Amino acid sequence: MGATLAPEKILKQVADLWVNEHAEGGAGTGVLRACSLTLVVVAAEDEDAAGLSETLAALMPLHPARAIVIRPSPNQPLGAHVAAHCWIPFGQKHQVCSEEIEITGSEGALDDIFSVVSPIRAPDLPVILWCRNRALFESASIARHAKLASRLIVDSAALGDPRQAFGLLSNLVAGGLRIGDLSWTGLTRWREMLSQVFENRKYAAHLPQMTQVTVTYGGSAAPACARYMGAWILDSLRQTGAQPKLDFAAEPTGGEEQLLAVELSSDSFHVTLARQGETLCVSVDDLTHCTNLPVTKDHLLMSEELEILGRDPVFEQVLRVAIEL
Repeated sequence: MGATLAPEKILKQVADLWVNEHAEGGAGTGVLRACSLTLVVVAAEDEDAAGLSETLAALMPLHPARAIVIRPSPNQPLGAHVAAHCWIPFGQKHQVCSEEIEITGSEGALDDIFSVVSPIRAPDLPVILWCRNRALFESASIARHAKLASRLIVDSAALGDPRQAFGLLSNLVAGGLRIGDLSWTGLTRWREMLSQVFENRKYAAHLPQMTQVTVTYGGSAAPACARYMGAWILDSLRQTGAQPKLDFAAEPTGGEEQLLAVELSSDSFHVTLARQGETLCVSVDDLTHCTNLPVTKDHLLMSEELEILGRDPVFEQVLRVAIEL
């Protein structure tokens, strides 16, 4: 292992960073150091460094963390750099800061890099591994490296064929890892709005009679989010005693790969949930209600996932169903 990756040297950089931050803060302002977890991010080789840094900066006020960003790249020498993310909470005078440690090295040095993570993580706090690197996720070493973390978070939308990604995720779950998938997280508003329909007892009475579920998507093939939505609806209806048929339908003008609409129907009842620009509209027979559909930015999705430090049994069940589709 190169001397530049000696854990004590990295921690010395962190200590020096806070000395400088306090000095630059000046008298009467002060700097508060905040940390609730260690967030280890494995970035893709071609990922925009500034964009990822902005994502982390937006996430920190919600979940202050010691961020350890690992950037594997061919012919990249081992090295580490420390920086701070600071913000001033509304109505406050003091700056609040969290640190970011960026570690670079070649892909062949990943074992050496990960061996440094444990000594430099924030002590006695959860460790979350956010894998944005497709090559690492698809490698056999991901399970070994993920064991240092309380949870592993990925985005199957960036992992190619959803069915292959689901298989890899399922194997990791079977191996005891706690998993989160941002493609599933992005469906929260969809699932909430559909669930609210059936809080009406009159509508809920139709659930066991549902015979057809249709999931419409944009793009050339059903993306992970569409498959997750179909699997969640199918599993939920089966729990009521229904045995519906599930179909996926491509919308040629749907543009990018995304979920566009879901339809549930029986002989006497029909529900549609559809994306219309920046709104999400639910139609029950002739009644329609629309609400804003938040933009699914990474820092907002991650914030939701970081609220879950243990297993997510609903996600794990939906993943099992999604693999069967």
